[in-house]
Amino acid sequence: MENQQLSRFITYPSVVDKSNNHTVILIDATAEQLVRLERFLKISTVNFDVYLYQGEDYDLEWLNYAHKSADHVLINDASQVKVTDAERYSTEPLDYFEQYELDNQSAEVL
Repeated sequence: MENQQLSRFITYPSVVDKSNNHTVILIDATAEQLVRLERFLKISTVNFDVYLYQGEDYDLEWLNYAHKSADHVLINDASQVKVTDAERYSTEPLDYFEQYELDNQSAEVL
């Protein structure tokens, strides 16, 4: 039986109920970064809910709602968007997802 992937990209104006998936808000990612992330999520052993937010959307109510259920927030360093308790990235948001998967695999071994 094939392993069904349960990772999801969520875009404005959609919202989803909080699941067991690790929820990340990704702000102002480039098209190339999203392609790499999509490829990673197809093979990842961890399921993610990834809310995608582009600064030009300017829907702070939607961003605030998503932030309430997020486990982590990643913001492109070039972005003007500001979110409390967020991590800024300058090169590749995929690094966070790969490290989270590694940490999750290590926790399963222990």
